[in-house]
Amino acid sequence: MNSNIRNLDLELSLIIARIYKHLKIKSGISIDIIGKNFSNNDMLFFPQLVLLASYGPKGINKKTRTLAVVSQIMYLSTEIHNQIPEKTKVSNFKSKVQLPILVGDLLYSRFYEILCIEDCIEFLDDYIEYISQLNLNWINYLNNEISLEDICASWYGELAGIVMELAAKTSGLNGYWLKVIKRYGYGIGNLFGASKLGLEVNAVNTYLDIVNEAINLMPPGELKDTFSVHAHNLSKNLFTDVIQDQFEFSVVAES
Repeated sequence: MNSNIRNLDLELSLIIARIYKHLKIKSGISIDIIGKNFSNNDMLFFPQLVLLASYGPKGINKKTRTLAVVSQIMYLSTEIHNQIPEKTKVSNFKSKVQLPILVGDLLYSRFYEILCIEDCIEFLDDYIEYISQLNLNWINYLNNEISLEDICASWYGELAGIVMELAAKTSGLNGYWLKVIKRYGYGIGNLFGASKLGLEVNAVNTYLDIVNEAINLMPPGELKDTFSVHAHNLSKNLFTDVIQDQFEFSVVAES
């Protein structure tokens, strides 16, 4: 296992630069035209997950970097599409509904274009399944058939789980580690989604339990320590006023 992943800040900055390049609709025009501002957490969360999971013998490589870029673009496109207001005045229809739909569709097309150009078609099936299930669940949610927690799991938890599993696999991990890292991704993705959707404390603590469960399944070592620190820092960042004081991640609690 490669424990010498170096220059993560540099890796992250280069990935973010590639992402912003793909967010240009044409010369001088970016997705800023839809009037939606994405936070640092929005822009960094999924690329950071890819780097975190790239701990196999192949380390961070061309395909994992591309995975970080396309995962972020996939996330932004779903954010744009799924946050279009349900009720809009006719005078605002173009700017509030039509334009965001077109920009979201454009990002979807960029996602497929990058996969083809970078020879990463092997990632496609997982993302197609994700989008298909997310769209189905949105229909069920709008018909009051599932809860907001279900949408959180489908929207954020599943995407984070897929992203981390693919990154771990691409870096050369397999078997047991893939299952544990995917479980971690599902839990940490739900935590991120809970912060975005304003879910109740009970839901947050359920997701914290999933994350801690995944960490406890990891053998002692640098990788477990790294995941523990990541979960601890992210959770405090997202839920400073929510997380129960008695909850601590295993390795962090021992330090």
